[in-house]
Amino acid sequence: MMKPKAKYVFLMVAAGVVILASIIGQFLLGGLDVRVMSVLMAVGCAMLAVSVVRYWRGETVEKDEMTKVVQNRMFAYSWWATYIVIAAMALGNEFRIVSLDASAILATLFFVMIITLPLAKWIVMRRGLAE
Repeated sequence: MMKPKAKYVFLMVAAGVVILASIIGQFLLGGLDVRVMSVLMAVGCAMLAVSVVRYWRGETVEKDEMTKVVQNRMFAYSWWATYIVIAAMALGNEFRIVSLDASAILATLFFVMIITLPLAKWIVMRRGLAE
């Protein structure tokens, strides 16, 4: 069995390999598409950041059942609000109140989901359903 922090060191090394592969691939292959290099670099940097943070934090307590219940309620409230916004946008588009294209719809849904999740967390905590 691996030591608790050894698995994070392994992830750091794997992230370094992915980053190095994207850099070497660009210089040695030359014809490597910029998008591929960018995706590899982003994945490697994300792996590195997550593994470093987890290494510094060490082993933490996993979620208990009450935390899972609270988190599920937060997500449910957030998705419910998002569905309401989807219905409002569909009705607005159907009755020609607004003219929406795909990018406007996706941007609106993205920001609604970002805003409603902390709002749902605040509501759940205010009701006393969280610690």
